[in-house]
Amino acid sequence: MRRLFPPWAWLYGLALLLIGAAFYAFWPRINGTVSNVEGFDLVFDDSGKSARFGFFGIGAAIRANYGYFTHQGLLYRSVGGGSVLIQPVTDSPAKYIVRETALVVVDGSVLWSKLQVLEKASGKELARRNLIEGTIEDGNGWKHEHAIKFVGNVLHSPQAPRRPRGVYPTPPATVEFVKATDASPYPMERDTRLPKNCGEAVWLEPKPDGAPMPIVRLAGFTFRPADPLKFVACDSGRLLVGSGVYASNLNLDLLTLDGRHLAQGYVRLPLPLEAWWLDIQDVDLANESITMTILANYRPDLRSSSQQAYGRVTVSVKLPP
Repeated sequence: MRRLFPPWAWLYGLALLLIGAAFYAFWPRINGTVSNVEGFDLVFDDSGKSARFGFFGIGAAIRANYGYFTHQGLLYRSVGGGSVLIQPVTDSPAKYIVRETALVVVDGSVLWSKLQVLEKASGKELARRNLIEGTIEDGNGWKHEHAIKFVGNVLHSPQAPRRPRGVYPTPPATVEFVKATDASPYPMERDTRLPKNCGEAVWLEPKPDGAPMPIVRLAGFTFRPADPLKFVACDSGRLLVGSGVYASNLNLDLLTLDGRHLAQGYVRLPLPLEAWWLDIQDVDLANESITMTILANYRPDLRSSSQQAYGRVTVSVKLPP
């Protein structure tokens, strides 16, 4: 009897079957989507307890651009511009869960995980996908971005998309620059981030879970700016947090000492890239307008120990509520 298929055809069919099964297992599955989702509960499971976060950790959840999310008893609420106010929570208002389960962990780093979006009340799975280190999607190899995009395609956020920079509102501000001729009384390594006039009420927590710089902590809440921390100052029962990437960029967040976010704004300063922040002086938060003086110097040259002062910048700004 003549065979209908040569022997190698069965092996070929088995290979196709295995490839199809792998494709089905790894390809994202979305069974349903939801609109106007303000927030979710973030859960990370690692049976070996050797990894703290997976691909969709705290930093990724912040960049996913929702009104809030919860994780391990804390509520991370967006205050705009990618910055978040972190406070304890006992009863989460979220209706959905984003759960990541570590499947392969090496030296504390997740190399393969399963990401699921679930309805909280019913446990129904809305979507799932696998994330594997080293894979490329749309020319992008960052698994965090893959996870953010996947969650956003399932839980549609009403928040406006976050742009990379300049997302803080730009209120009217008066900025005066005075070039100094005297030598700077401060050493070049002075750290302007140390809380000023805050006593023991405010302290900094070392850089956690992907934060760009240390974050600001008080007894009842934590504030995490989107950009690197520049300074922290207290006055009249209020807390002012400055952040930014360059010497000329200044994001301002005004909070009460009991954890209410009052206002934020962006001010551009007349300082060049080589400027080096040395001190924050004369911070006044008592009135409707914020005033302060910034002492700046040239960024130190590796071949010179010059302490020539660069100048002082006086800022007066009224932040929008």
